[in-house]
Amino acid sequence: MATLTVNGLVFSGDVVSPTGFYFSDLIDWDSIPDSKSPVNERPQAHGAFGIQNDYRQSAAISFKAWYKAASRIEMKQAKQVAKSALGANRSALVTLDDVDGRMSRYVSVRTAPFDDNKARLEFTFTVDMVATDPFMYGDTVTYEAGPAVSGGGLTWPLGTAPSGLWEDWGDDGSSGRVTVTNPGTALTWATLRVRGGCGGFIITDQTSGKQLEFDRFIPDGSIVTVNQRTQTASIDGASNDVSGFLRGDFFPIGPGETHVVAWAPIGATTGSPRFFLDLSPAYL
Repeated sequence: MATLTVNGLVFSGDVVSPTGFYFSDLIDWDSIPDSKSPVNERPQAHGAFGIQNDYRQSAAISFKAWYKAASRIEMKQAKQVAKSALGANRSALVTLDDVDGRMSRYVSVRTAPFDDNKARLEFTFTVDMVATDPFMYGDTVTYEAGPAVSGGGLTWPLGTAPSGLWEDWGDDGSSGRVTVTNPGTALTWATLRVRGGCGGFIITDQTSGKQLEFDRFIPDGSIVTVNQRTQTASIDGASNDVSGFLRGDFFPIGPGETHVVAWAPIGATTGSPRFFLDLSPAYL
């Protein structure tokens, strides 16, 4: 059974109950968005100049939806639920669960006009959306590590071990680092989270050499979230912006790439500071 979830509102692709939200005709969910890189023809030769970076436009997606109700009161309440989910003043997370697995997109709901129900116990509407990010994302995998512990978690090539063997002293968690892989087909940006207390933190992508620093006290138990895709930081919720304390370089993870990411708290620590990296593989 397929389901489509928009900002927490679940639409079923199969009629399994006398009442509820349903959807059909999901259009251009899997389509490759048009290229927006111009083609410059060679004025005095065959063909055109090559395109170095073929960037994609945003993706236009739509679906038909309806609600079957048991009473007029229920239908009125369902309309308000739909308006709240589809009319929210923020980007909507849309997730499709079907026989091929689960994939998500971040979209802006552009319009969702309700049709005249003519006193029937159901109402229909069409949802038009735009995914400004043209990529789809798979399930999020979370990696975590505590602060580096002296004398533990050391993985390095020692001497001239045969066949390139590596010695492993402890796991990566005890060395303050995680090893992450993007199994997708497109570049993706990991979300970084640090739980206090500490005076801030430094996160280093040891694979690329890029480094981010957050220079602000984090109380014990509070969580700072760095959204690399939007290049913002917040503490204890998206409404508490602390991006001004963030500096350095954001680091993407390319398709099929494996990166080693390390973190270190700044200053004295209290409680149980911990680092979390959330990675959603990206697909075009």
